[in-house]
Amino acid sequence: MEKYLINQTEQNIETLPSLDVGIVNINFPIGAAYNGVKIGVAHFLEHIFCSTHEFGKGKLTAQTQRDETNYYFYVSKNNIKTVFSHFNWQLTIDEKILEQERNTIKNEIKQFNINQRNKALEYLHFFLFNGKDYGRSILGSYSQISKINKSDLEKGLSLYKKASSVNVIGPWEREYILNCIEESNLLENHHSNSRFCTELLTIGQGESLIPKDIKTPFVGGAWFLNIDKSHQLYAEVLKNIWDSRVKKSFSGTFTLRIQIYNHAGVLTLDSISPEAKKCNIEKIISCLEYPITLQEFNKALIKLHINYHRSAEDLQTRIKYINNLYINQSDKLILGDIEDWQQKIIKEISYENGLYLCNSISNPNIRYISTKKSIIKNHKEDTVENLSNHTNTETGLISPIIIRNNSNYYTAVSSPLTKRYHLLIRIDCQGIGRLLIPKELPPEILTKGMLESVRYEGWYTLYHISFFSEKTMTESIVHLLAYRWKPHLKTNEEKHMTNLEIEMKRRIIKVFKTPQIKDRGYLVGISIVTPNNNVIKEKYFEKFSNIETPRTIQREQVTIDNKIIKANFHGVAIITRLPRRSSLCALILQETAFGTNPNFPTLESLIREKGLSYRIVQSLITLGDDLYIYWGIQCDPCNKILFKGVVREWLFYLEDNSNSIEIWFENMWVYYNPQNHNSISQLVRDIDRTGHYTKSSLELNMSFKSFINDILSEEFIEVNFTN
Repeated sequence: MEKYLINQTEQNIETLPSLDVGIVNINFPIGAAYNGVKIGVAHFLEHIFCSTHEFGKGKLTAQTQRDETNYYFYVSKNNIKTVFSHFNWQLTIDEKILEQERNTIKNEIKQFNINQRNKALEYLHFFLFNGKDYGRSILGSYSQISKINKSDLEKGLSLYKKASSVNVIGPWEREYILNCIEESNLLENHHSNSRFCTELLTIGQGESLIPKDIKTPFVGGAWFLNIDKSHQLYAEVLKNIWDSRVKKSFSGTFTLRIQIYNHAGVLTLDSISPEAKKCNIEKIISCLEYPITLQEFNKALIKLHINYHRSAEDLQTRIKYINNLYINQSDKLILGDIEDWQQKIIKEISYENGLYLCNSISNPNIRYISTKKSIIKNHKEDTVENLSNHTNTETGLISPIIIRNNSNYYTAVSSPLTKRYHLLIRIDCQGIGRLLIPKELPPEILTKGMLESVRYEGWYTLYHISFFSEKTMTESIVHLLAYRWKPHLKTNEEKHMTNLEIEMKRRIIKVFKTPQIKDRGYLVGISIVTPNNNVIKEKYFEKFSNIETPRTIQREQVTIDNKIIKANFHGVAIITRLPRRSSLCALILQETAFGTNPNFPTLESLIREKGLSYRIVQSLITLGDDLYIYWGIQCDPCNKILFKGVVREWLFYLEDNSNSIEIWFENMWVYYNPQNHNSISQLVRDIDRTGHYTKSSLELNMSFKSFINDILSEEFIEVNFTN
């Protein structure tokens, strides 16, 4: 990894020769905290850019943050120049696209507001910074978005004349990338990236009632921290220590967060528990003051290194990883450094200095003070600096292997993006009667491993666990094969419905009425990803016992009765049965709903274009030998009836363009092209899906056109979610 500073634009380049795909990240100095434009303009412009440019040679994603807007281009080995030569950052705003994206953003706001805690934390930021600077909302409100016009957006375009930083990771040599950047207009010196040397921030202290549109219990406190991103290392270690204390002392009731921006930091403590009180926050602050033990310090460092490894395993988050130059400094940290920082932060977060929001307060009163925040400008001349002596020793990607035993499977593949060992396990939960939750993963399976994520596909719970050695992963698999999935834990499912996707997936499986086989869950398959220098061979799996086969359900035993579901949102889902023998076609259908670099409209793009919703939720559901699929959205009640028509319209388009879609899938599906993966989670997910859903054949058992034609003749069952 090498870092350059040319014309005050920072550039980071990392070469990974064994990949055939890479990422280009271009950042601009306009974020939500920029007071020079209306609230919501920075995020609105992000939508305009992504909608205006059909990036046909790759995938474009973007995100608006408080300090800047980030664009990420996923491009193949031969198409890197398209990012630098064909992308127009000084575009003319089209009124039709403006109105289309206004509607899309309003739907995004609706989805964001489902989680009332998110909304309450936005208010906490708002009051802490008096609605300015870092208190400005990223999305904006309905009213604010409605009032943004073309001239407001054009004002924000002036900050797109020069990139603040450019980052590239992929198979390209550094000289080639530097030439591409130099030939573009990203480094033109139209203006300085630094808008000010000092900034006067208005900081709130005191307490206020939570606004009336927050319907959930909420207690929160926020404090301004006089730090910036150069202090990230110390803040992360301290946060890890304090976070463990808060969870241990208050049973997870309160959440501690530290957010660091370019010119300020914010510490928040919040809870949505009905039992939480403002006085609890004073006790937490006292808990944070205790001297740090060596054991706490060492545990925090381990967690820091785990997070760094995790960041490096996805091309987008790897950008952050290679930019955090203090990673190499973490080995030099001593306990005394963190103790000094503890004292510094404690002085800033006294109980009296806090800004509090609660559901009930006897005497609401917020006072504002001004604090001058100095910004250190970097006056370095153009430099070329090699920040690592790392020698790339990649051995090249190995083709994935799939081993099948009846309806069970093992898969394995390697990747240059990881130095860890990844294990994905698929559990059939029909016999349990509900999906599993994170803490139901047995400790003997998780020993010496880290739970990375929990996902749901139909009745399957998928646990993703990581390890630092093959030995500990193997020990975990041995325990896994011996375990009987009969959880005794009583759980409140509502508590774990933390977002739209999880809630919809946990609720919709209950509409399928099947024979009650209340015995236990079953392990269905195991998928493994290893570093490139330690490839798993087929003989590795010979040491393990066979996976048990769960009971099967006959087609005539499946009915869908309950078509109205109570939920925390209004929405609708369409369920249909897929043709038998569908195999690979089912995966093609699922991928076309979102699509990476598609030359056809995705279902998600259609529902955004028609203003029905911001995003879709979908999943395959396996019931015996049959396979179902559903697509669901959050939407206004008046739009529910329209969704079925949009789904059918999309399917007809897929039928008409089936040949080109089959070619698209063969080019993008990671099993066929493992060198095209952009993250470990994508790689293990796609290899696992191939192992499970394709059974014994990786050939199309029927044409995709015939597959879609058969779906269109099936019944489309509408399930309504009502709040």
